[in-house]
Amino acid sequence: MNKTHELQQLTDNVQGLLGKVASDQSPQVQQLRARVDETIQTTKTALENANNAALDALKNAASAADDYVRDNPWVAVGVIAGVAASLGFLAGYMAAPQRTLKQSLMGMIRR
Repeated sequence: MNKTHELQQLTDNVQGLLGKVASDQSPQVQQLRARVDETIQTTKTALENANNAALDALKNAASAADDYVRDNPWVAVGVIAGVAASLGFLAGYMAAPQRTLKQSLMGMIRR
């Protein structure tokens, strides 16, 4: 469950509780309702701002990565090839019958 969903549940619960005491018109309850409503609105605004900031940071990171790859395409190709080769070796090692690393390397050298 993510934080947004948890906050929404908490907000719904608090508003439900405040609705149950709505018939009480005492100044203390009215003041409490006003403070809770203000806190809920402040929290929603802060959460929305945090979500927007995270989205902006993600967009900036993606843009920087895109710019780097466009400026240095062969470096990106080399990195991708190295990662792919490492994953291929690891997958082959994991799929092979259980042998020691030394036996696996010696078998590769003999071929």
